[in-house]
Amino acid sequence: MHNLPFTLPACDQPATARIEVYSTTPTGESLDAAVYACTNQHVADAMAAIRLAGFTAHRTPLDVDVQRRCGAVHVFPTGRLAHTGHPAWCDRQDCAGRLEHRSPALPANPSGGELVDVRVALVQLTAAPTVTLIEVTFTDTPTDVVVRVLPLGQAVSLAYRVLELNDVAKGRQR
Repeated sequence: MHNLPFTLPACDQPATARIEVYSTTPTGESLDAAVYACTNQHVADAMAAIRLAGFTAHRTPLDVDVQRRCGAVHVFPTGRLAHTGHPAWCDRQDCAGRLEHRSPALPANPSGGELVDVRVALVQLTAAPTVTLIEVTFTDTPTDVVVRVLPLGQAVSLAYRVLELNDVAKGRQR
């Protein structure tokens, strides 16, 4: 039994489809697991649950000689789901030493010529694994760096407000 970050349908009927589960890594994608499902409805339900948990799901044909039951899962030992204790988005670089899980920082610089370099990353303290934060780093010069951290919910609210302001700036009604 695996402690997966998503719940799968499992009726124990013979599987007719294999779903490959991928997570994003700093260097590309990681094949984490193979999930088996029976009917088109269970395939759709499994794929929706996998995607809702932040993973990518790809349906592949089930080889004729493979016999699995609906709900069966094979977690690949080299995949990110095999590494318990880390969120799927974690870069897994010295989390214990820095006391936090971190995602790779993503640039928020649409043209590349902005006056301030902005990067965003997910952060989760190892002592408080239920709280996910967004870290926003503003860099004016190599010596002038400002870091702000917001709870994920507040960051989502901020994103909506920025979109509203963008519409107002462009003369659109909201």
